[in-house]
Amino acid sequence: MKVVCISSGRTYIAILAALLLVSGLTLSEGPALLLKDAGHVNGFAFGKDGRLYAPLWQKDSIVAIDLKTGTKTPVVSGVGMPSAVKVDSKGQLISSDWLSGEIRRTDPKNGKSEVIAQVPPPVDNLAVAKDGTIYASNPADSSVLVIPRGKGEARVLVDGHFAV
Repeated sequence: MKVVCISSGRTYIAILAALLLVSGLTLSEGPALLLKDAGHVNGFAFGKDGRLYAPLWQKDSIVAIDLKTGTKTPVVSGVGMPSAVKVDSKGQLISSDWLSGEIRRTDPKNGKSEVIAQVPPPVDNLAVAKDGTIYASNPADSSVLVIPRGKGEARVLVDGHFAV
């Protein structure tokens, strides 16, 4: 289950990477189905434009989802097996490729995408700080990698010794 909370007090949840749900922050009102058959949605994020950006694991693409209509609009394809999408302070999409370890920056307005860093695969999820620093998690060895200011060499921030 992946959860994203936004300032309006709503919680957006993807369950089994198939259903996108929304509810009150405390879940007291119960969930409401927003989008059925959302695809293999994983680490998603909201853009400044209000759309939800999501990687489609097995579709080699990233989509923008309009939560009012449920419309999925392709943003970029040819990005491998995207496992996470985050939005940086400039509104650019930062995504990870589970299989290759590529970290990409994509302009959501025109779909132009470039590899900005390479980390050891697999990459499960990302976080992007306000200064552009990117944090990537590697579930194979439980490590966390950091890419300072979103470019250049990645280094190990937390050395993972928890993998079996």
